[in-house]
Amino acid sequence: MVNVAPKPRNLPEPVHVVVAEDEFLVRLFLADELRAAGFRVFEAANAEQVISILNSTHIEVVVTDLQMRSRKDGLVVAQYVREHHPDTPVLLTSVTAPPINGFRFDAFFAKPYKPKDIATWIKRHSAAHATRSEDLLP
Repeated sequence: MVNVAPKPRNLPEPVHVVVAEDEFLVRLFLADELRAAGFRVFEAANAEQVISILNSTHIEVVVTDLQMRSRKDGLVVAQYVREHHPDTPVLLTSVTAPPINGFRFDAFFAKPYKPKDIATWIKRHSAAHATRSEDLLP
């Protein structure tokens, strides 16, 4: 009897997510939860870092705190994403409600949120997006 190694399966690439949060422990907790859920996570402590990541890496979901201590906050991140990566979902987190007038984001999670809820939202969105993309294939 000959042992044959199984053929490697073509596993889908993990969803690439950037987490922007100026509070280190909050960012670490969320990033660890998202990694455990199977996502590839990039971490940013401010808007400038998020923009740098977006310009150098294919990101599929942006999770950003609305209020960060740097000059630029989550609104700047969301506006940049809408202008330069319009199909990329933006999830806002904050202790305060986001402004509604003329501002577009895909989901809002009030702090304290459950990181599993964010992971579930991303999984559902990714699954729905993958299904729509498959429908377009010949």
